[in-house]
This record gives sequence, structure tokens and C-alpha cells, in this order.
Amino acid sequence: VLQKKLPQNQSTESETSNPPQDQINAMVALYQSGEMTKTEQACRELLQIYPQTLIVMNVLGGALSGQGKLQEAVQVFDKAIQLKPDYPGVYYNRGLALHALSRLDEALESYDKAIQLKPDYIEAYNNRGITLKKLGQLDEALKNYDTAIQLKPDYAQAYNNRGKALRELGQLNQAIQNYDRAIQLKPDYVEAYYNRAILVHQLERLDEALKNYDKAIQLKPDYAKAYSNRGVTLQALGQLEEAIQSYDKAIQLKPDFAEAYSNQGVTLGGQGKLKESIQVFDKAIQLKPDYTEAYSNLLMTLNYIPHLNAVEHIELARKFGDIVTNKVRSHSPDYQCLPTPEKLRVGLVSGDLR
Repeated sequence: VLQKKLPQNQSTESETSNPPQDQINAMVALYQSGEMTKTEQACRELLQIYPQTLIVMNVLGGALSGQGKLQEAVQVFDKAIQLKPDYPGVYYNRGLALHALSRLDEALESYDKAIQLKPDYIEAYNNRGITLKKLGQLDEALKNYDTAIQLKPDYAQAYNNRGKALRELGQLNQAIQNYDRAIQLKPDYVEAYYNRAILVHQLERLDEALKNYDKAIQLKPDYAKAYSNRGVTLQALGQLEEAIQSYDKAIQLKPDFAEAYSNQGVTLGGQGKLKESIQVFDKAIQLKPDYTEAYSNLLMTLNYIPHLNAVEHIELARKFGDIVTNKVRSHSPDYQCLPTPEKLRVGLVSGDLR
């Protein structure tokens, strides 16, 4: 999880250039309450009177990021850097916004600058690791988490993120140890329980996974993703009705949750409720038109429907093929699907839904 950190006011600024401390405190309180629109408004009003107050500009950038106005946030951070190029907190928050924009190399540069200015900047090392992980540089990500932990041995977030990187490297037992350490340090750490559940499910320790999802939900009752994944675990345990109920709760909490609909469709198919399953897959595709897994499961389910409309089925299959091709091409621009003069070979296809 990327973390935002508000910097302290800069002592190098003259007192007359800053708003009164009570106004700054009120602005920060708004930001910390999550009221980003009101925070933005308060910051802009202060900047009309105190146009070069760095802390206000930094909070404004954070409020814009919190509303998804990421490009605008980067512009505000850039302006703050022009006023004070040695302000590490602004580089850090700029890195957060750039990461959210998927401008990952630029995000790394911002974190690097923050660390250069403040070599013990723990949060910058942690978030630099997150960006490196997203770039696929897992070993480098681990080094950054290690540095963060070295600087702050009780840093639960770094242990959690370290666990995720180790999982991707296939070092599953070490990943579990890191999740356990994160939970030991922070017993109410919802994400660590959730990530641990995913991993122990992968190891087929299903009862343990269910307990971890239950704990995450106990700590965060509106955790839609945990309810959806809990449904997957319940299905693997053969508890299909309970799985359906868990998906229902996930959808109730997040009505546009395409993945929960698709997972529910698989479970309904396992119960033999094919028409209901198809309706649910259709809903998942409606919510997420490029959802290849939902298309795949829908096409597989249609194979079991008597008196199938072959024309509609073929059209759906073509659409699915186009989506998959476009996704491959986005990762490999040179990819081409060339026609072949050979006859198609027909083979048996498993009917298992995945």
C-alpha cells in the first residue's frame, strides 16, 4: 500500500509567508479525515493569501491525488519543487502520484531524490520497493524493503510488502514468515491477514485461509475483496451455498465488482444452475467488457446448454478471441496472428470451469 506522509512546516520559510498555525492545523485535520474536496478548497483559499507556502502546496497535491486528479497533483508538486528544490516530502508525494499514473520510472526518480535529500526516509524506501516490484524488479524491491526494516525494525508495512515480493519469487514459506511478522507487529493489520490468506490458499491450507479471511473481515467488515476470495476458498472446500453467500456480500458492498460476479458464476455452474451462471457471467462482462476470465467461463458454460444458438456462440467466441489478442498485443506490439494453410486439429477440451 502506498503511504502518504505530510511533511512538517519548513523552518526556512519566513513566518510572514505562512498562514497562522491554527489554519494549517485545520487544513491538515481535513486532509487526515479524508475530506479531499474540502481540503482542496481550504488549500486554494490559503494559497490566494499565502501563495508560496510549501506545506499548503504539498497538502494540496495530496488532496488532488486523493480525488484522482493526478496530473494536476504532479503540477502542484513541480511548482513546490521550483520554490524549494531540497524539500524531500514533496519529492516523496510526487513519487506517489507518478506511481498512480503508472509513470513508474519517473516515480523512482522522485523517490531517489527524496532519499538523496533524506537518507533515512523510511517511507520512501518502502514505496520505492513497491514501484520496483510493479516493474518486475523483485530482488531490487526486496533490498529497499530490507533498508526500510533496517531503519525501522518494527515497520509492519515493509514486512507485508516484503512478503508479497517473496511470494512472486516463489519463496512461499519465507513470505508467510514475513506476513506473520507484520501481524505480530500490527495485530489489526487487515491487508497482512488478506495476503496471508491468498498464500495459504495457494498452498491448499484452505481452513487456515478461511480463518485469515474471517479475521480480515472482522477487522474491516466492508472488505469486499476478502468476501469474494473467501467465497473462492469456501468453494474449494465444497461449501457451495456458503460461497454464494460470501459472493453476495461482496457484491452488496461493491455492486460493480465484476470479479465477484464471475466467481459466483463458477460456483453456480458447479451447482448445475447453468442459466443463473450465464446471467452472472453476463453481468461480469457488462461491468468489465474486457474481462477475459468471465468470457472464458461463459463460453465453457454455454457448451452445456441444450439447443444452443450456434451463431451467437460463435460471435461471442470471436469477441473473446479479439480481446485476448489485443491484450497480448499490448504487451508484445510485434505480435501477429497469422493465418495458417493447415487444417484445424480438433481435440477434447476439459469441461472444468476455472
